[in-house]
Amino acid sequence: MSVLLILLKATLLLGGAWIAVRLLAWRRTSASLRHLVWTVTVLALLILPVLSVALPGWRVVPAVDASPDRTGSLPEREAEPGKEILSEKTPGASAPDWRLWAAGLWSLGAFGILTWLVAGHASVWRLVRRARPISDPLLANRRVSLVVSEEAPMAMTWGMLRPVVILPAEAVSWSPERRRAVLLHELAHVARRDALTQSLAQAACALYWFHPGVWAVARRMRFERELACDDRVLALGVSPREYASHLLELARAARPMRVFAPVAAAMASPSQLEIRLRAVLDGVRSHRTVPAAAVMGVVLGGLIFLGPVAALSLEVKTAWSCTAISGPEPYYPLMTGIFRDEEGNRMRHLFVPTGPERCIEGTFFLDGLNLADEGRDLIPAPGTEALVREKIGSQERILVTRGLAGGGIERIYTVNGQPEAFDASAREWLRTLVPEIVGRFEEIRK
Repeated sequence: MSVLLILLKATLLLGGAWIAVRLLAWRRTSASLRHLVWTVTVLALLILPVLSVALPGWRVVPAVDASPDRTGSLPEREAEPGKEILSEKTPGASAPDWRLWAAGLWSLGAFGILTWLVAGHASVWRLVRRARPISDPLLANRRVSLVVSEEAPMAMTWGMLRPVVILPAEAVSWSPERRRAVLLHELAHVARRDALTQSLAQAACALYWFHPGVWAVARRMRFERELACDDRVLALGVSPREYASHLLELARAARPMRVFAPVAAAMASPSQLEIRLRAVLDGVRSHRTVPAAAVMGVVLGGLIFLGPVAALSLEVKTAWSCTAISGPEPYYPLMTGIFRDEEGNRMRHLFVPTGPERCIEGTFFLDGLNLADEGRDLIPAPGTEALVREKIGSQERILVTRGLAGGGIERIYTVNGQPEAFDASAREWLRTLVPEIVGRFEEIRK
């Protein structure tokens, strides 16, 4: 599957999600609903490569006209008298496949991002191991641990299966109201399973690390989840002015998250503070959670949009063309006859399309050419050569036979521009083509 096609499909998904979120923001809907849209988008990005292979495709086929451009000369080789030289394909002669380089580059980028995430989780795990466990009535009957650490830059939540709320050392001096507001915010992360959605966004970043739009979605998800958790705190009765004051003081005391940032949900990032304070104090904006019906609607809409995008198959079809590669210049679409080369030698040349996507061509010295194998092979005299060519669709086969001093011949056989061994199948192709070229030349000449 083309990397560019996957890039196009991912961009279409991101564009559709961006339009949907802009419409929701215009209607002043809740942050939870916008976060849900981005989460469904991330899930669609993760399953997009699988669906692109599994679903039957519908194709967009733009036609591009192209004419072959061939330059250069065939290599010169020497042979012992009386011997035939057959051109063989040289291992490693073809250019490296750019797809291998692209796959290697993608793997390197994905590995680097995964290593960065693993390092972040390891750092938080070590912090939790060294932290001091504490208790609080809000965490009673919950499978959530609460710890205090001097290494914690601010209040944050970490972990999917066994979530841990991590408080900074100064939390012991917080007022009961501030501690309650902070814990309600962090427990909202646990209830919303933000650790899971954040991991999905990180997986999408690793898979599409080359796409800036995916990184933008991951950043937006982090922002929307904080607004959604703020909404939950306000829904539990905390005063908006009081909560905004807590956020401001916590942001002032916060230290940089550094390696913890990609893996832990921090409460009061200074970079988001102004917008969050405006949202908390906005009395018009919706602070509701997303009802089950809305969740089903967003998921269903995402699947409906994902299906056609995943099935899209872009095929650039080159309009078939065939032009002569030998004979007198300029080459004409239909040309046969006798001409003289630069050295004055008389040459016989035939070039003619024989079907919708087939053409044949033959050029050889008029003097000194022998037909062998019952007229199915061309044996040029020493110092001369013969060329036969057939192009069918996208496959082009060319054979140049050179007469060498001492009676030997040299055959240079190429398929689509790549040297190939002149084996039994190539001989059978030649035995079929030579009679047709000779016969057409005689037919047209008459």
